[in-house]
Amino acid sequence: MSDTDSIWKKRLERERASRKEAEKLLEEKANELYELNQSLQKRVEEEVAKSKEREAFLAEQSKLASMGEMIGNIAHQWRQPLSAITTTASALKLNQQLGILGENEIEEKADMIINKANFLSNTIDDFRNFFKANKEKVQFNIIDVIYNIKNIVHATFQNNQIKLIEQIPQEHTQYLGLPGELSQVILNLFNNAKDILLEKNIETKIVKVQVFSSDEKFYITIHDNAGGVPQNIIGKIFEPYFTTKHQAQGTGIGLYMSREIINKHFNGQIYVKNETFELDGVEYFGACFTIELTL
Repeated sequence: MSDTDSIWKKRLERERASRKEAEKLLEEKANELYELNQSLQKRVEEEVAKSKEREAFLAEQSKLASMGEMIGNIAHQWRQPLSAITTTASALKLNQQLGILGENEIEEKADMIINKANFLSNTIDDFRNFFKANKEKVQFNIIDVIYNIKNIVHATFQNNQIKLIEQIPQEHTQYLGLPGELSQVILNLFNNAKDILLEKNIETKIVKVQVFSSDEKFYITIHDNAGGVPQNIIGKIFEPYFTTKHQAQGTGIGLYMSREIINKHFNGQIYVKNETFELDGVEYFGACFTIELTL
């Protein structure tokens, strides 16, 4: 074998050895990459599971907080009619014992008691509709949902001298979605407005609810006159567990869950701005929360 052949042979052997080493290294790296991908996939699955569990926990917390608010609303709604029923029944009994029962008094008082009992029955229906755990989308009238929640908070607002101003059209606005979850969002916004008005001890307390549509969009605004959200926190109020209330009064998940519900279950938006509104020639300033839905 000539020297030239020997040199080429050695070169080929070196190239083969180098190629085998490169292939071995490539295979090792491919195995490492596969293991890394498997590890990353497992971590992603674990984080997704944790996120879903956390979201379910927050949703449950939010629902429990709403139930607490609802119990307070039930107490306010029922206190006056129950008091009227017991007072009327006691008066009838006393008048009978004293022999001064009027000719038409039983019929009149009985009618009053029946009216109050019917009011309580209707109130039960309002609360039952709120707590329905229906997770299947249905066709519902958005205006009916707003009026239902307005009826629920009416007595609470009245007892706290809060004037509820409404600008709501009478026509039906049909929507395919989850009426119970929209109810939860609207109730939360009403309760937040009530809380801040009481906390700041506003003399003339006003909450204005307005409903309108434009360019295939449907808007619900809830506006108070409590002075607005401070600029240094207005960008944080939809974050989980962020609250300006005392720990005993708020969990900081109501607005977060409201945003999650509107974004994920209604494919809409919820946002807040500090704005002025006018009522009877007087200007008021406060936070205006807007729910925007696509029709």
